[in-house]
Amino acid sequence: MVTINPVGPRSYCRHYSNPDCQGTLIRQTAKWPGASSSDEYEVYVLSGYQSGFPYEFHRKPKSIPQRLPADLEAGSAYLDRMQEWDCAKYTRAMQLLSNGMDSPDDELIAFVKEYFGIEVVVAVRTVFYFNASNGYPCPRVDYIFKPK
Repeated sequence: MVTINPVGPRSYCRHYSNPDCQGTLIRQTAKWPGASSSDEYEVYVLSGYQSGFPYEFHRKPKSIPQRLPADLEAGSAYLDRMQEWDCAKYTRAMQLLSNGMDSPDDELIAFVKEYFGIEVVVAVRTVFYFNASNGYPCPRVDYIFKPK
């Protein structure tokens, strides 16, 4: 049985200067195990605020490890590596996304199908990472699929 590792909740400041954004969720499709339809931040409206900003954000906890059923498998790859492995295939797959790694569910699934040649993709999750040596963003794509 495969266990999917947890990731941090969404970070609205995805930048190398924010170490808390490393390994945080960009997007996950609705069928991702443990996916929530609610936003990853809880927002509270403050009364009598002092700073001029009327909201307070509280991070939700990290997702919990999820076990996959025996008939499913999981895969994962960093986008910079995918581009290195096959630039032409990567370029074709990226053209299917309207909003990069934060695109709608059907586009993320089409992206994984196009690049990896998998027929039955069940769910996709994109996770933000950056290269610690140069600050360059290098998101990771996690996917769950049904093998042939």
